[in-house]
Amino acid sequence: LEEARLQLEAAEAAMTEADQNWAALVQETADRESRRQQTLNEIETLRKIWSGYPPVEEGIEASANLRRQWEELEAGRARLADLEVRLGAAEAAEKHAGEEFEQRRAAVRHQQAQQLPLLAAALVDGEPCPVCGSREHPEPARGELDLEVADDGLSDPLALVSAETELERARERTTAAVREVAEQRARVEGLDQTLGENAQLSRSDLEQAERELRDRLGEQQAAQSELERLQELYKEIVESVQSRDGVAKEIEQMATRAREQRASARTRVAERQGSVPERYREPGALQLEIDGLRAAVAAIDRETESASEAHASADRLGASARTAMEKAETALENAAKHARECDTRWSVRRKQAGFDDDVGYLEARLASAEIERGLNAIEAFDNALHTAEVRARDAQQGVAGLTPPDLAGLELEATSLREELSAAEIRHGSLVERRRALAATVGKIGAAGAELAALEAAYADAGRISQVARGDNPFRMSFQRFVLAALLDDVLISASRRLHSMSKGRYRLQRVTREGGRRRPGGLDLEVDDAYTGRTRAVTTLSGGEGFQAALALALGLADVVQSYAGGIRLDTMFIDEGFGSLDPEALELAIDTLVDLQASGRLIGVISHVPELKERIPTRLEVLAGTAGSHARFSAAP
Repeated sequence: LEEARLQLEAAEAAMTEADQNWAALVQETADRESRRQQTLNEIETLRKIWSGYPPVEEGIEASANLRRQWEELEAGRARLADLEVRLGAAEAAEKHAGEEFEQRRAAVRHQQAQQLPLLAAALVDGEPCPVCGSREHPEPARGELDLEVADDGLSDPLALVSAETELERARERTTAAVREVAEQRARVEGLDQTLGENAQLSRSDLEQAERELRDRLGEQQAAQSELERLQELYKEIVESVQSRDGVAKEIEQMATRAREQRASARTRVAERQGSVPERYREPGALQLEIDGLRAAVAAIDRETESASEAHASADRLGASARTAMEKAETALENAAKHARECDTRWSVRRKQAGFDDDVGYLEARLASAEIERGLNAIEAFDNALHTAEVRARDAQQGVAGLTPPDLAGLELEATSLREELSAAEIRHGSLVERRRALAATVGKIGAAGAELAALEAAYADAGRISQVARGDNPFRMSFQRFVLAALLDDVLISASRRLHSMSKGRYRLQRVTREGGRRRPGGLDLEVDDAYTGRTRAVTTLSGGEGFQAALALALGLADVVQSYAGGIRLDTMFIDEGFGSLDPEALELAIDTLVDLQASGRLIGVISHVPELKERIPTRLEVLAGTAGSHARFSAAP
């Protein structure tokens, strides 16, 4: 009994220790749960901080794009400054070329003006003027000769043409430079508008902004690593708590069983205490009871040992959990006269030869081979006839002394032969006559051919002049059209200068110089040189407004050339009829500016038009008004 009582006390002490270990395990589990919740809160806090950060990668990309646009803007500004310098140089070159052209044109005009009195003094009544060809000189030019003017080379007409060409090139270069500057300025302004306030930033500002973004990116990456580390720790804690939950349940079950066994042991001890006296009387029964109590105590010891081992295992798991919790023109007339004389002589010789017209001559003019064949045929016929006559004589000699045959039949045959002979003689005579006529014709043809060859040799120059005059060449350009083309080139130089201005440097007029078709005359066809496409095209491809601009430029160029060729006569008045209605506002403005410049040079410009915009630009107008009693005109002046 004492031993059972001691064992019971040991079981109770072991049970108490198990309860204390259980309470410690429960407390440690609660601490782990608290740590798990704390880690979870830290994860949520980092997630909130992470979500509050702007997307730095997008900011870095936007900053890189901003820097590229800023660098493109800076390069564009440098390019614009360079183009503006080039524009200034082009404008200075154009100004210099213009001044040189004006000096040379003034010198040429002065020289021409000096030539007029000399030409006028050399005029003789009844003799043609060397300028216009007139034999009447009603108003010869007057003026004083400036004999002291030095010839410094400025009055050279060829140098004037070169200066004008250089001026046109300088204008083209200026126009191209203006266009490049405008295009580059538009690009720079577009980039400036795109960048907005960022266009005023410096390179250091942009680099500082990029560094700040990269620092923020490093902070975000560090926060991301910490978040990943906490998430991994939280996972380990959850796994540890889950494993401890299983151990706790096992310990709780073992403790419950120990309590039950303790209660059972207490009951048995109580029972044993109440029955000791009686049982002491039976040692075997007591020993048995002691053995049973020993067995129970042994069982309790085993259970306690199991509980201790479970508690030690729980301690080790808790330690591992804690450890885990602590670790992401003139020659032509003579030629024509010679040609008419040749035609007259040819007609006389042809009629003397027996031909009424050229057709008969050409028909009679057989080839030498055909004449040779005719002569051979006649000769063959003569040989055949001679052979027939010889055979006839031989036949008559052969039949002499022979008995005459049937005379009637032979007579008929002889008659037939005589008829054939007669016909053959007639043909022979005809062929002989034909041969004689052909021989005479051949002689005439040979003489006429020799005479024609002599005439052709004598009038070869006149024939060549005739070919040139009538345009018998690959370009189908007659002499008259050649002269007109030379004058047209002068007109086109002046017209192109005006058209170039009216079309903002796009169009120039030029004469077609390449070989064309053989069906129509050439040399005076026009085409336009389009600076925008770098190609030439027909004037018929111009639009209505562009065509009017070209026609106006041609008219003005023609007026300039006529005035320069007229020997002192000026075209002071010009009338332009319609055409303005086909122009757009900008082209109309350019055309009006051209007319205003002409007016400022001293010319009277008359415009016949219905375009309302012209009323606002023309101060003096002659208006035609329609009414029921008829139309009437009035002068109207702008206030």
